[in-house]
Amino acid sequence: MATNINSKQNSKITPPATARIIRWPKVHDKVDLCRSHVHQLVSKGEFPAPIKITPNGRASGWIESEVDAWVEQRIADSRTKKSIENPLENLRDQGQNIQGEPGALISGSKAMRQTRYFMRMQGSN
Repeated sequence: MATNINSKQNSKITPPATARIIRWPKVHDKVDLCRSHVHQLVSKGEFPAPIKITPNGRASGWIESEVDAWVEQRIADSRTKKSIENPLENLRDQGQNIQGEPGALISGSKAMRQTRYFMRMQGSN
């Protein structure tokens, strides 16, 4: 049976040409975060919200272009000019104190490794 794509019923629905709904496995492949964390980000308004695929149904999905835009924004945010030019300032912005400052407290071995690395980098310039 052939479908008439020019019928009046179909002419009212014109989704964007690039809109594509993807389900959770593809979203997970793109963002590599667990489902609960993604839903937590959605509730904070920090990740695109899923849409219902069918009315009154349980199935939901994400618009692929919105997820891709979120990934691109995360890449842009992580590679700001500020973090490349002065990594010590980037650590201060994250709430970590740098060794050598008055009253500086370093907690955790990762913070200490980062501090030593950045101090060596500052000394080599």
